[in-house]
Amino acid sequence: MRVAVCQMNSGHDEVGANVAAAQRLLRLAAEGGADLASLPEMFPFHGSASRIREIAEPVPGPITDRLAAVARERSMWVLGGSIAERDGERIYNTSTLFDRSGELVAHYRKIHLFDVDLPGQPPLRESALYASGEQLVTHETEFARVGLSICYDLRFPELYRGLMAVGTEVLLVPSAFTASTGEAHWETLLRARAIENQCFVVAAAQWGG
Repeated sequence: MRVAVCQMNSGHDEVGANVAAAQRLLRLAAEGGADLASLPEMFPFHGSASRIREIAEPVPGPITDRLAAVARERSMWVLGGSIAERDGERIYNTSTLFDRSGELVAHYRKIHLFDVDLPGQPPLRESALYASGEQLVTHETEFARVGLSICYDLRFPELYRGLMAVGTEVLLVPSAFTASTGEAHWETLLRARAIENQCFVVAAAQWGG
């Protein structure tokens, strides 16, 4: 099994350009022989809440259709990082998994929302934008059972113990950690989840700021 971690900086408003960049990275991963390629959290746009509300769309929808096309074209598993999913009046931070035929085989709505006060920064309140998911999600592939999660979930070991209890062997953790929390905790927490669960971790992140 060969895995590609496709990291991006999706801070500008051009959603189409961000999605095109994601498709380009996925194709490069396929050319390198990847069986599974992962994008980061909120790869279509990582920025203001007002803009995220504007671009939120159903799952499946236009953005996930573009990921499905690459998965099908390159016969590769694709973890679509996460996107803003609109479901009625609610918006979820949702990760999607596509199989080699481009079928959407699993989607996970982020359970733990990032509400925090950091020194010298405005308060961060994901709960003001997103609704919280409620279900653990895993899926069987030909190489392992994978368990889905997103970013801040990483701080809650109980979620990962739940995924392991149903046979997960690979943890998927697309993320967009802040610069300060990333520098302090990102690698440490990834290693902790891998060690305590004796499993592999695949974690694509947003970079820059």
